[in-house]
Amino acid sequence: MNKRSITLSAIIALAALSRLLPHPPNVTPIAAMALFGGVYLRDRKVAFLLPIAAMFFSDLVLGFAVYGTALLKSQPVVYLCMLMTVAIGRLIRDQRSILKIASATFASAVIFTWSQILPYGHPARSTRRLGMA
Repeated sequence: MNKRSITLSAIIALAALSRLLPHPPNVTPIAAMALFGGVYLRDRKVAFLLPIAAMFFSDLVLGFAVYGTALLKSQPVVYLCMLMTVAIGRLIRDQRSILKIASATFASAVIFTWSQILPYGHPARSTRRLGMA
């Protein structure tokens, strides 16, 4: 890996570690991390693998230490939405403009909302099941 890849990977790893710090429910830079990785990581495999690996390892800690198995049951939908966010980043990586970045950010926010609604049918139910409300 070159210096650029190591730096970008470190930024993504730090964002993933932020999930383990105290924070309001669902307020971490994970989707931003996936969008950032999709845009700036040159290697396509790394762009998709790094955010998923970061999510997986932080989910292991959260699943076993904080939320129990309830968190792990909803994760397939969340991981799919994370991959979609990386794909959006890959789409705009060569032709960045203010409008495209804003559109990608909005699309990522919509995908994040889906990741919170789809596993449970309603976002309020998802926070109650995980013991966050």
